[in-house]
Amino acid sequence: MEISIEHLEVSKSNFHDNAAVIRNQTYNAAAPDDNAQILRELQSVRERLNETSDVAKAVDELTEAVKAKDKPAIDKLLTQFAGGTMKAVITAIASKTLLSWMGIS
Repeated sequence: MEISIEHLEVSKSNFHDNAAVIRNQTYNAAAPDDNAQILRELQSVRERLNETSDVAKAVDELTEAVKAKDKPAIDKLLTQFAGGTMKAVITAIASKTLLSWMGIS
């Protein structure tokens, strides 16, 4: 699906921690093999995190959403990873493949 925006105006707003009015979502649930690869990548990240950390809990939620192919939940969780502390942590330990899938560069 392609959306065209001719004019977008945002006023009286502050953006912090990589917040965005429009964000690209790169997730694509089309190929089952891709989901298997993403699940392996998420498991690898999860093994490197403290059991009780917020990032670990978010990775667990993302893993379950990928298994269920729940695109709305995946999109919501990817937005959480896009900024702040979660982005810093995940960027330090995730593979380039996973970061690309998550839309994090």
